[in-house]
Parts: sequence; structure tokens; C-alpha cells
Amino acid sequence: MVWIHGGGYGAGGNGFHISAIMATNGNTFIAVSIQYRLGAFGFLSSDEVGRFGTPNAGILDQQMALHWVQQYIHLFGGDSTRVTIFGESAGAGAVMLLNIAYGGTLGTSSFRNSITSSPYLPFQYGYKDWQPSQAYYAFAAAAGCNVMDAYLNGGPFQNNQSTSIFKCLSQADSAALIAANVQESQSGTWGSWAFLPVTDGRLIQDRPSKQLGERRVNGVNHLAGHNAMEGASDNAWGGQGYKYQFSVPNAYHGADGAAFLRSPFTTSYYSTDFIYAFQRMYGNFIVNDDPSVSSLIANGVTRQNSTENPLSDFPPYNIYDRQLMDLNTTCPVNIEVGGLPYCTGGNQKNEFRLADAYSWEGGRGTRCGFWKSVGKLVPE
Repeated sequence: MVWIHGGGYGAGGNGFHISAIMATNGNTFIAVSIQYRLGAFGFLSSDEVGRFGTPNAGILDQQMALHWVQQYIHLFGGDSTRVTIFGESAGAGAVMLLNIAYGGTLGTSSFRNSITSSPYLPFQYGYKDWQPSQAYYAFAAAAGCNVMDAYLNGGPFQNNQSTSIFKCLSQADSAALIAANVQESQSGTWGSWAFLPVTDGRLIQDRPSKQLGERRVNGVNHLAGHNAMEGASDNAWGGQGYKYQFSVPNAYHGADGAAFLRSPFTTSYYSTDFIYAFQRMYGNFIVNDDPSVSSLIANGVTRQNSTENPLSDFPPYNIYDRQLMDLNTTCPVNIEVGGLPYCTGGNQKNEFRLADAYSWEGGRGTRCGFWKSVGKLVPE
């Protein structure tokens, strides 16, 4: 399993303790946690960057890491044909972009399965559109480059000594670039960042909302999850898609990370039974291509109850059978942590059920259908 961290493509790192989910699954898989360039260093874009540099450098870093895994994971006892990529928030967004990389023509050459947990999907503009270009000029100005002169430092009629903004940036002091990145990365609109993945026509050839709908994807199987308080289908390679909702309070964006990145026996937020079942669901998908877990685990390992549980037979999601797995618990005690509600208490019970994803929560399918209908008009 290759873990890709989140952070809005502008922050974060690989300091998560992924050993917990490995241990819960009996160390049946190897985990690789990667780094990639962030902010302007990973996602600076403009016409000049497209001409003289590389848009989406951060996603290319991830692609290079996957190439490394393919080449060397056998030295650690791993199987290069069984790679699963897994990310949360922007990490999940990156997984989605890797799913559609190079027009979905890579097959299983980089990975077999993918998992997206609480994905972050900002607007995805063309590499030289107005928004990424404005961020480029603002970054250059903050780094000390002259963005006011169309023929910087002379021009074509003055001894051909013109200096492009891109060349100025390539020669700038690293400390100035770091400071400019911090300044401009924080200038994005609420919930977004200044430097984000773009449609570059090569690595990322189209918007996810469009290309996924056309089933032009890499890999075979996909497990997609979202959180209840944040406002899958099969693919061209013949695999399966599975869909779940994380509903335990707090179920805001990214809250599920507290469940799949913690030891089941040391957490203060979610119950041991829930975390153990949640992590085994992921592990079974990584190892067996199927997120189903035994009823004994799904009902709670501390309860020794083998009554049939829906999670023991997790059905694939498709247009003819739009079922999602709702993952919740009873809530004997509510506590507040950082202003957010959490469900806790020693008598929490797992409550897993199948739901019709189309009629779910007041007809979510109808709302999804609307956004799908305008997908070609929305840069996302």
C-alpha cells in the first residue's frame, strides 16, 4: 500500500503512523509513505511554466514514487503487481488524478487498486488559465521578479537581453522562493490554495468529473469513501467499485483519519470495535480486492457476536445496484474536542447498514445527477 498524504496540495507530510493499520491486518501488506512537492514548488502553473518547465510537478513526484515501488518493492518482500494507492483529502484527490493520469492508458503498470477517503477536489483549471496565471505572477512578484515590464531587463530590441519571469524565478534565491510560497499559498480563497493541480494536456488530460464518467481510468478496483458532514463505479479494466460513508460524529472532512491512522487500543475518539473493523475493511481490500470483513469483526471484536452483518458481504457499487455501506456507531456519550462533537463512551456498538445511495439523504442521486449534467461546464 502506498500512502499519499493530504494537506490541500500546499501543506502536510508523511508523518502519519501507518503502522497501526498494518498491525491490525496482521502485517499482511507492506506500506510505503511518500513525499511530494507542495505549493508553488509542486503546482506552479502558467503559459511560461508550460513552455519552459513542468506543470503538476507534485503529481509527477507521486508517479515517480510509484515507479520506484514497481522497481524495488520486491527487495522488501512486496509484490509489484498488488500495489494499492491510498490517500485522504488532497491525498485522495491525488489518487483520483493518478487514476486518470495519461488519459487512463497506464492499466496496472503503476498500481492495481486505489482508495479515496474524504477526497479534496478543488477547481481544476487549464494550466495557463486566468487563475493559475494570476497566482504565477503574484508568486513571481513576491519573489522579487519584475512582472511589470513586458520585456524584462531590456527586450528583444535591446541586445536580446530580455529575461523572462520564469528565468528570473529559476535564478532567484531559494529563501526568497520559500517566503513567496508561504505568502501566496495563504492567499487562496476559503477552502482552497493558490497552487493546485491543473489540466496540462499530457499527464492530466481532462477533468476528473468528465474522464471518470467516460471510464478512462488506470487500475482495476476502487474503494471510495466520503464523510457524512462534508458538503464508484466499475471501470474500463473490468474491476469493481465500492462505496461507503463514514458517519460517526464528528464526520467532517478528514475526520475519518482519526479512525484508520490510530491504534484500535489507544484512541480516545472512536471505539476499539469501530477502528478495528474500519482498518480491516481497508486491509482486506488491499490484500484481497474485497473490503468485506467477517461478521465477528464487523459486529465488534470485543463483543464476540457472529450474527450476520452487512459488512461481511460488501456489494460492489454500480448503476443498477447503487448501494453504499453506511459506517456508524451508537453514541452513548457526546464530547466536544476543538469545538467539534465526538461520539464516545464504553458501550458504543457498531451500526453498519446498506443504503440506497441514490435515494439516500433526501435524494442525493438527483443532486449528483445535476452536477454530472453540468460537469463539462465546471472546472472540477
